[in-house]
Amino acid sequence: MSQQFSETFIRDAEELLTALHLMAENTPAENSSADSSEIARALHSLKSGASFLGWEDLETEAHNLESLMADTGAGEIDWSEAAVKLSTLLDGHRPSPAAPADSPVKAVRFSALEKRVLAESRQRGERLYRLTCVVDSAELLPYPRAYLVSSRLETTTTLVKTVPPMNEPDANFFRPVFWLTTDSSEDEIYKAADVDLVSVAELTALDIAKALSMEELPVGSPVLENKGTQDSLIVDRGRYNSLRQIASELAWRLDHKPDFSVSSLITEMQRSLENLAYHPLEPLLEDIAEGVTRIAGRRGIEAALHWETASGGLDAPSLDVLSEILRQMARNSLRHGVESPEERVRAGKNPQATLFLRMERSGTSYRFRFEDDGRGIDKQKVIERALREGLFSSENPAPEHPEELTDAQLLNILCLPGFSSAETADTDGGRGLGLEMVRQLLVREFGSELELENKPGQGTAFQWSFPEKHLRQPYLVFVVDKRSWALPLESVYRRGVMEPEKMNAAGQAYTVENGLVPLVSPKGLLPPGTLKPYILEIRHRGRRAVLPVDDLLSEEPWGVDDLVPAEPATPWCRALKDRRDNIPILSPAVVYAALELFRYRLKLN
Repeated sequence: MSQQFSETFIRDAEELLTALHLMAENTPAENSSADSSEIARALHSLKSGASFLGWEDLETEAHNLESLMADTGAGEIDWSEAAVKLSTLLDGHRPSPAAPADSPVKAVRFSALEKRVLAESRQRGERLYRLTCVVDSAELLPYPRAYLVSSRLETTTTLVKTVPPMNEPDANFFRPVFWLTTDSSEDEIYKAADVDLVSVAELTALDIAKALSMEELPVGSPVLENKGTQDSLIVDRGRYNSLRQIASELAWRLDHKPDFSVSSLITEMQRSLENLAYHPLEPLLEDIAEGVTRIAGRRGIEAALHWETASGGLDAPSLDVLSEILRQMARNSLRHGVESPEERVRAGKNPQATLFLRMERSGTSYRFRFEDDGRGIDKQKVIERALREGLFSSENPAPEHPEELTDAQLLNILCLPGFSSAETADTDGGRGLGLEMVRQLLVREFGSELELENKPGQGTAFQWSFPEKHLRQPYLVFVVDKRSWALPLESVYRRGVMEPEKMNAAGQAYTVENGLVPLVSPKGLLPPGTLKPYILEIRHRGRRAVLPVDDLLSEEPWGVDDLVPAEPATPWCRALKDRRDNIPILSPAVVYAALELFRYRLKLN
C-alpha cells in the first residue's frame, strides 16, 4: 500500500476518534439517533479502510464496536474507552519517520561518475529533482519525445541520469524518468518538459545528501524526498502555459504601466493556479486493487480489479470521496456478488472474478461505472427480506413477481439504513451501511445520484458522476465576533485552545514554540488583551501569526466555481469569497501585514 493511502486513512480515522471523544463527553440522552447513525457510518468506513490496508487488529475492533452498537445501542458503550483503544491500535500503524519505504517497483544506481556530478552539484548549492514524464499513448514513437525533453534539460540543468538510458532507443519510453540538479526555479524544469504529446510531468524535490549516501535509490521513495515537499501533482500542460502567459502579461504591464491596476490579472492568475494541477489517480487505484486481492484471498475467492480512466487525476477532496466509494463498492462485490471459484467454473465463468472501473468524461462531468461479473442480486431474496422487515405497505406494496421490481426500486431498498441481503454480518460487511454511505456521499458532495444495473447470474454495475471541480481546495471555516470567515486549510499549521498565560504583557503577541508572534484578527491586529476560546496558528512562506477565534465550524472543499470576486476586497481578505454563504476568505498573506504592523507598534513603544 502507498504511503499516501495510509496517511489519508490515518487522517480520516483521527476525525472519527474526535467524534468518539465528543460522544464520551455527552450523556446517553444527549446523543441523538442521528449521532448514533453517524458513528455507525464512521465505524463502517474505519473498518473498510483498515480492511484494505490489512490492519486486521483495527478492522476487528471496529467490527466488534459495530456489533456492540447493533446489540445494545450507542448509549450503552463507553466511548471514552473505545476511543482510547482505537487510538492505541491506530498508533501502532503510524509509519516511523525512519521507516524504510514501501517496496519499490524498481530502483536505480548512480555510477561513480554520476555520484561525482552529484557531489559537485551539491558544492555549487544546486537542488536535486526527479522528473517523471508520461508520453501520450497516441504517440507511436515515444523515444523522440523523451529525447527532446532530455536535450532541453541538458541546456538548462545538470542532467545526471535518465531511465531508460537515452542510448537505448528501443526501450519503453512512455514513462521516462530524469534525475537532474539545478539552482534555477522549478519553472525552468517544467518549461523543458513542455513538449507536444508529453501529457504529464511530475516533479519531486529530493535530498541530495541522502542520494549520495545510498547505494541504490528506490524510484518514488519518500525517504529521499525533501522535507516540506507536497504530494506529487499532475500538471496539465495547457493550463500551465495559460498561467505563464498571464504572468508574462502581468510583468509587462507592471514595467510599462506603473499605474495599472493589477487586481483583475491577479484574480485571473489565482483562478488559473487553482485549475493547474490534479492528484494522480493511479496510486489510489493500485492500492484498491491490492486490497481487493487481499480481501478476496481471505474469503477464499479469486478477484482482481482493473480500470480504464479518461483522466490522470482529480482534486484532493474528490479523490478522497472516490477512495471511500471504491472501498465500499469493492467490499460490496466481494461480500455479496463474487462466487467461489468452483461455482464460477460451473457457471462457465473464469475462476477469477473481475471488478472493473471505467471513468470517462461526459460534458463538464466525469462519469464512473463500477461493475463485477459475479452472481448479481437475487431480487426474490431481497423482497423476502424486505417483507420480513416491514418495508412494504398498502401505499408501497410488494411486487407479485420479482421481475416487476425495477433496478431503481431495488437500489432504494438496498440503500435503506441497516438493510442487507446477508443474513449475518462479518468484518467484510453485512451491516447494510455501505451503499447507503455511498449514496449519501454522492448527494452531499456532488448532488449526484447512484444508479444500479442488475443482471442476475452475470453481475452488477453501479454508475455515478462527479462534476469537474478543477482542483477544489479545503478551507477552514471559523467564527470571530459572530461572523463566519475562512482560511485555506494548508495555511493553518495548528489549532488549539487559547492559553492566556502565553500572551505577552502588552497583550499583542503570543508565545509559539519559544517565540513571540503577533496576534491578529480578520480585520487587523487584535486589540490588546483580547481573549477567545481557540487559536489558529497561521504559517505562510516562513512567517507566522496567531488568530484567536470564537468557534471552529467546518472544513469545506471549494473550487473556483464556488467563489466570486469580493467587492470591495479588504487588505485582509483575498479577492474571493464563497458565493453561496457569502463567507469572506482571508489571505494567508495576512501574516506579512501583521508582522509589519507589529514591528511598527514595537517601534512606537
